[in-house]
Amino acid sequence: MLARHLYDLVPISQARGKKVRSMWLDEGRSQDGEPVVRSRCVAMEFNMYDRLDVYAGTPPLKFIKMILSRAAHKRRNGIEDYTRVLGFYDVVTAFWHADLPLDEPIAVIPPRGEELDGYVWQMRKAMYGTRRASQLFLEFMVTVFIAASYRPLAVSRQVFYSERHDSMAALHGDDVIIEAEGEDLDKFDIVMKEHCSCKIMPRIGPNQSARMGRYLKRYICYIPGMGYEWNEDPAHVQKLLQSTGKQGARPQLSPMSKDAGKSDPLCLDALEAEAATRFRSDTGSILYVSSGRFDLQHASQTLSELMSKPIRLGLARVERCARYLAGSGFLALVFRHEPEPTKTVVIVDSNWSEEPDRYSTHAGCEFLGSHLIESYVAKDQVRSLSSGEAELYGIVDGAARGIMTRNALAEIGMANWPVEICTDSSAAIGMCSRTGVGKVRHIATRWLWVQDAVREKQITLKKVDGATNVADMGTKSLEPKRFQELMKLLPLAPPTCKRFLAVLAALTQTGAAKAASQTVYFDGEEERLQTSTRQDDFVDSALKLASSLAIIALTVIVSLRTYHSFGRPTRNAAAQCDPIDCREIACQSQCTYTAVRKEVGNFRFQPLPENSHGSW
Repeated sequence: MLARHLYDLVPISQARGKKVRSMWLDEGRSQDGEPVVRSRCVAMEFNMYDRLDVYAGTPPLKFIKMILSRAAHKRRNGIEDYTRVLGFYDVVTAFWHADLPLDEPIAVIPPRGEELDGYVWQMRKAMYGTRRASQLFLEFMVTVFIAASYRPLAVSRQVFYSERHDSMAALHGDDVIIEAEGEDLDKFDIVMKEHCSCKIMPRIGPNQSARMGRYLKRYICYIPGMGYEWNEDPAHVQKLLQSTGKQGARPQLSPMSKDAGKSDPLCLDALEAEAATRFRSDTGSILYVSSGRFDLQHASQTLSELMSKPIRLGLARVERCARYLAGSGFLALVFRHEPEPTKTVVIVDSNWSEEPDRYSTHAGCEFLGSHLIESYVAKDQVRSLSSGEAELYGIVDGAARGIMTRNALAEIGMANWPVEICTDSSAAIGMCSRTGVGKVRHIATRWLWVQDAVREKQITLKKVDGATNVADMGTKSLEPKRFQELMKLLPLAPPTCKRFLAVLAALTQTGAAKAASQTVYFDGEEERLQTSTRQDDFVDSALKLASSLAIIALTVIVSLRTYHSFGRPTRNAAAQCDPIDCREIACQSQCTYTAVRKEVGNFRFQPLPENSHGSW
């Protein structure tokens, strides 16, 4: 702090601006295998009123994946080999680089151990904990990128492009990722060293010694001759398997099933506090991993709806998803070397009103060539009255995302970029191709902008076969066979990078050792908490069988009670009884079809007319 001239020590009577307190924030970390504690001094400027000049967002993951896609697509003119590489940078003590504006001075009261009676810190630089710190640092980094011949994009100020180097970069917090030729990255390294204190990570790509880099806790690997792999942090999968006890369990072929938890008669009961906390933690792990895996996004969206009020059904669905990850826990999103694409393809689909709240779910996948740069699952904002209307809302969402990509590409010199929206609904295509609401009169005009986009050729619509619509995976729970058929259409594959496989091996061994170390004591002997797969399956099967038998027994009892309540009439007694209209009996289907005997002259039960079964 002293070396950076972060502040001036001034008497409290001469301090200018707002006075805020500060504290030490300690964080436990591991360095070279040894535990260390990192202490950071943070100010405590509280949010007492709304301000619009403190916002500093982060770029969407779509643009990070677009950078990987460009690195896999781009080639030098006249050269067939791919030579683009990826560079990674980490700005150290990021906020301290930004100057504090003179029109908003801040005086910080020193934390414990740094106090000096009658003196405070008159800040010269932005400090962690002040409201404008992140926004000031973003503006500082914009000046750094401009010095390196990069300019921010209007669609996202945290994404940069250089016409001179035909290079794209992104800033997420204090982490930088950039794709360029090797000599252009050498120039960028010089600019970064001149303007800020940063860690320059090893580059990955063709003709580079490193094969794996980390960005936003993801593992990005380069496979020579193939391309790049995007791997989510495997620690979250390992954490989920340990929490649910599904390590080594028999894998499932799909993450969700409509039958999961339905055998439990108490499936709608609320979870206790401890179980609810574990459910939220497990759902958070699935949600994080799903950002790079479309096969998990429907499961994460369904589970997220239960976060506010967790129930036993949600816990059963988490365990089902954990069983799927036990067999498919580590899949990489592949960005293969291939010729540059000529259009963006957005594949959309919708499932009409399957959930109890009657809101439809729509999903989509956005491709540049074979590269999946974005995938999503979302609930509709309004209730649809037909499947065609539900598909219309899915097209609107997909068109908005595709136009965002089109606008970003226009800023880097790719004007009039084609966007193709693929759907399996002819009705939705008809709604988007005409003018006005037509016969679907209740549709709000806020959704009709997509008709203008079609007429102005911003997007084009294409009919695809429902059997090959990969977005169907994100709209509902599919049978394992159907799910695996659609998985073959996604650029997801087991990781092949040796460095990342070594990370997985070390993580798996650590997790196994940690699970093995958790023991309970019984009569002086230790029993392992982890049970075998066969025992888990036996217990689950026994519980399901017991539940099924209980339901069957209950049904038989109710049927017998109903039968004896009405009695079993004799031939003579039936002649003295008045006819009973089956419409008044709750078990009308049984009465109508099983109690009528054609050979009896007088019936106890009056048969209903043909195709008439009464009203409930």
